Amino acid sequence: DEDTEEEKQKYAKIKWTDDKDYLIKDELDKADDEIVPNPEVAVEMFTEILNHHPQSGRANYALARTFQFLIWKTNSTEEKSELCQKTKSVLKEILNIDVSEYIKTASAHLLLNIAERDCYTSKTDVIEALIFIKASEPDGRYAVALCHDLFLEERYEEAEEQIDDVLSLKPVNFLLNLIKSTIMKVRDDEKKDVKKANRMLRDLDYEEVLDGLKENERNQEKAVLIMDLNYLGVELAKRNRQNIMDVLYKDASKLHLITSPLQRPLEMMKDLKAQPVWELSELQSQNRWTNAQSLTGLGQTSDKLKNIVANLKTIKEEALEMVKD
Repeated sequence: DEDTEEEKQKYAKIKWTDDKDYLIKDELDKADDEIVPNPEVAVEMFTEILNHHPQSGRANYALARTFQFLIWKTNSTEEKSELCQKTKSVLKEILNIDVSEYIKTASAHLLLNIAERDCYTSKTDVIEALIFIKASEPDGRYAVALCHDLFLEERYEEAEEQIDDVLSLKPVNFLLNLIKSTIMKVRDDEKKDVKKANRMLRDLDYEEVLDGLKENERNQEKAVLIMDLNYLGVELAKRNRQNIMDVLYKDASKLHLITSPLQRPLEMMKDLKAQPVWELSELQSQNRWTNAQSLTGLGQTSDKLKNIVANLKTIKEEALEMVKD
């Protein structure tokens, strides 16, 4: 009735609470109160609730959040690994049961956070979370990140499909076009087509894309593109996929996104040269048994390093002055 509905809307946790969970809200609230001060107790309480109400979206999500608190709390590698598995299992279960879209979206974001930060083992769980989030934001940032990660995992068929989906809504995403052409060049099946990829690249004009944007949008576009390009390079290097990185950066260089396939700074000035402060011989120990003769030896700080530390603020100001234009 109207009174009940009005009472529901006044309930502080209503966005987390569907009609089924509203019937057990008092039990859920009591368990919520234990999450931070007594997470072990909260786990027992949510588990008991789920024994009677296995489809409770809020109890499942709160249990996953409690596991996350325990992950942060533990110093045991074995316990952390076990908690990570439990957390991800609960969150994946939520994505496959009949709960509110709000709970599902929150669970997908929490799974992404867990998989990327607290419990990273591979991109598999990250991709699973991104696929769900992308469904509600088909041309958003998470959709683009999904394309990046599928490319890095060399799941090329899925990557091209996702890239085409994003480009159908946002055809000016320059880097996704570049990734697609790279896939066409490096894949080792019958769909490899270097000539078609090169024709595709010739049709790309980054300056034309930028000309259609306002100044603040142009700056944002450039910053995001370069950061993404650097991210892909770092991840490819971790995977020892130098051949793929070479193709990606060679074509990025041809399109004038970067100055050279071998030079990829976030901030670039034509006449500014990066070089080491010390020779390598100065940094290395003089024998294999001790680092006492090294500039970086234990308990030592060279005069040069002291000078840099003392003038760090000035160095930063000078650097910012050089690149601001």
